[in-house]
Amino acid sequence: MYLLVFYDICDKKRLYRVAKLLLEYGIRIQYSVFEMKIKQKDLRTLQKQIAHIINAEDKVHYYPLCIKDLKKRKADGQASVYFIPDYAIVS
Repeated sequence: MYLLVFYDICDKKRLYRVAKLLLEYGIRIQYSVFEMKIKQKDLRTLQKQIAHIINAEDKVHYYPLCIKDLKKRKADGQASVYFIPDYAIVS
């Protein structure tokens, strides 16, 4: 599944931890917005990991993206449209 994840986290330490975690799963589109291709099982794992980091004042949103709409993405200004590969390089 393709997913858009964005957040509003009040504490810099928690924000850094969530951002670092999301970088393991996807591509940063904007400062607090990530796009990813993820399996349902991995999404549940990611959500549990994030739930252990954030607290009640923080917000994290998960929006599924259909492949048809994903292909219609556009970017203006200095933004770029990234294409998520079907594989990941783990070091």
